[in-house]
Amino acid sequence: LVHYATIDPEADFRIWKFEVGLGVPLAFEIFDGNWDDDKDEPVGFENAGDLRKEDWDEAGEYVRFIRYLRFGRKEDNIYFDLNQHASTTIGHGPLMRRYSVNIDPDSTRLSGELDMYNDYAGFEFVTNSVVDWDIFGGIGFVKPLSFFMDHPVARSLSIGVTYLADRRAPVTLATQTGPDNPYWVLGTGRPRVASEAFLHAMGVDFEIKVLKTDNVDLKPFVDYSWMMPGTPSGDDPPDVSGGGGLTLGLLGRFNLGSDPVHAFRIIGEFRSFSSEYLPGYFDTFYEIQRFVSCQRYARHAEAHGGLPPTKFTEMFIERAGGGRHLGFY
Repeated sequence: LVHYATIDPEADFRIWKFEVGLGVPLAFEIFDGNWDDDKDEPVGFENAGDLRKEDWDEAGEYVRFIRYLRFGRKEDNIYFDLNQHASTTIGHGPLMRRYSVNIDPDSTRLSGELDMYNDYAGFEFVTNSVVDWDIFGGIGFVKPLSFFMDHPVARSLSIGVTYLADRRAPVTLATQTGPDNPYWVLGTGRPRVASEAFLHAMGVDFEIKVLKTDNVDLKPFVDYSWMMPGTPSGDDPPDVSGGGGLTLGLLGRFNLGSDPVHAFRIIGEFRSFSSEYLPGYFDTFYEIQRFVSCQRYARHAEAHGGLPPTKFTEMFIERAGGGRHLGFY
């Protein structure tokens, strides 16, 4: 167990629609409680004052002095955001819902988002890292009736197409081989990946605003999306199979009061999806689950003699050929 002292100077600036947050988080080692076999004693204060190496061992961490750089607000006609702490949802969330990039304390990345739209069309683009671009994608949409109709309901009809990808989705992890120990994962900071694959995901959606007043906004929508896993790397790769899912939903936004106005959102969904598909696949815990899909270590060890699978392996290899699922959200 290593103890650190952290110094985190920060500065925030706001000019017109621009917001900038800067910071230089520095963690200095104080005491290392790990055992030094050569000296037969704890490492102790031998490395006191050294910077924590895990904070600076990835290319993307060298831009961590930018906490956020933002222009505008979400749902403005133009919105740009570089951020370490934002969660991201694409469209109605059938593929990416509340994805958070920095939940691993040993990895800090700067995500990016760019939104632009007008009365006729628009798009939203995201990436988990402006340096590595491991996960990226977006949604583009058009409002076809707005080109020749003035009725607000007709103009609200939107048709969208979504694409998301994980360029290096882990399939299997490297474990200790001498002596053979399937529970000992190799790698420092992050697990070492033995096999990976390019994971594609696509979707189409329709929505229309059927009611809009000063206090109520109701929007039904339909989404169909599907996963397209690529062939894993390595010799004799396993067979993989992707699946799809249908979502029927209703999004409601409500305002209460006048000074101040209290706004809240309610969403309800009915889902039908195959075993090789998971709604909101890129979710809050994806950066952990892409390496280890669950915490059922003992149960999986007893059944399979090793660690729980990666999320890719569980979804597109172990669940392949299963039945269809129905659910609500």
